[in-house]
Amino acid sequence: MFPPELIDTIVDKVEVMADLKSCCLAASVFRYASQSRLLANLSLGFEHYTGTGKRYDEAVARFEAAPHLASLVVNLTIFVSKSSGTSEVITATPTQLKSLFAALTRVGSCTMASFNHRWEDIPERLSVAVGHWISLVPSGTFHRFHIEGINNVPQQLIHDIFKAIALHCSLSFTMTSTTSLACVKMPSYTPPPFHLRLCSRYADPHLLLTEPSFLRYAQCVSRLTVSAAHSTEIETAFRICDAATRRLEHIRLILSNGMRPPQNDVHIKTPPCLPSLRLLEVNWTRTDKQLKFDHNFSWFLSEILAPILRPEVTPNLAQVNLEIVLYPAELDRAFPVLIQVKMFPSPIDLALLRQLDDILAGRDVLLCFVFSTNCVEGVARDVGDLLEALKDKLPNHARRNLLSVVAQSLCESSSALLTLNMLKKLQASRTE
Repeated sequence: MFPPELIDTIVDKVEVMADLKSCCLAASVFRYASQSRLLANLSLGFEHYTGTGKRYDEAVARFEAAPHLASLVVNLTIFVSKSSGTSEVITATPTQLKSLFAALTRVGSCTMASFNHRWEDIPERLSVAVGHWISLVPSGTFHRFHIEGINNVPQQLIHDIFKAIALHCSLSFTMTSTTSLACVKMPSYTPPPFHLRLCSRYADPHLLLTEPSFLRYAQCVSRLTVSAAHSTEIETAFRICDAATRRLEHIRLILSNGMRPPQNDVHIKTPPCLPSLRLLEVNWTRTDKQLKFDHNFSWFLSEILAPILRPEVTPNLAQVNLEIVLYPAELDRAFPVLIQVKMFPSPIDLALLRQLDDILAGRDVLLCFVFSTNCVEGVARDVGDLLEALKDKLPNHARRNLLSVVAQSLCESSSALLTLNMLKKLQASRTE
């Protein structure tokens, strides 16, 4: 008998799904590990549109015949569509649909998606089954939950989702709206600290978090990621920041290249105090061009960043990351140019960098320029030159040794950075 660790290692090396299915039949010793790989991800309702995943009736039949297989599903995608039109015809009974979801006891990651359909237009037997399942999911179950393209989601469903999230869960709503009808019974559950992603200004659950009945959830946000294409989305994020002041440790702002200041010289109200904030990240689409041509970057520095960086607002801030994305197609031509001209040479970008240096003057905050690329090795050889060039632009931070340049893969999390020392080792190994 092979040890389980060895069996798992062997099965993990199998990359083709057809080969995994063959492993299930080859020997019983490989069956469980192979089935766990095959059934870990389940998409329901997509088959009618994309030819992948399973129809609801098909899933009902499969798990009625082999109930033990349902417990192998850990990542679930639920595609819901309106009753009329070209949507899938569901013949399974309400009881069968409820039993289907009840059998999925190990789901930790869930996505609910639609083509911007309203919740009330979804077949009732399906919406009831989904709502019933989520209401019964134990607290601390979901480490990721995402809703996209569904309108008029019942507020009770949002409450039930918050009840089921786990510590540091990643929670996001995109192109989603909720009903205005509040719950009759006010829930008293307080979730653990979690990561909230604000992905769209059309997702009013974000605004819902600032309402009294949802405020206790906003107070538990420990990490906030904001993808903003309009200044109103930043305003919404700051309203959540006001509620999450006690726990909020990490803010990441991902700003569109089309970001514009508010009209009529309206000032965005920034949070008065973020005592727990430790890390602030800014990723403005084509940050290099923002620095070079100042597409409202000076407005962002003076009206958004400067107020947040005041010592009385963020007394425990330790690091600010400014991310610059380098796409593979431009690495060979654009990036060496930056090195040759010693990084951001125009009067505009020099003034902006000096402004940033002045904003952080007197604070023990590490300023880190993060270059994100799919070709980390190609950037590694130039990181040292970049750091030296930036020292001339940011003399205050350079003098206090609070300036850093790192590189990260586009597919890595922001916390998984390759430091300058690691890059130097990588560069050394390439020359040996």
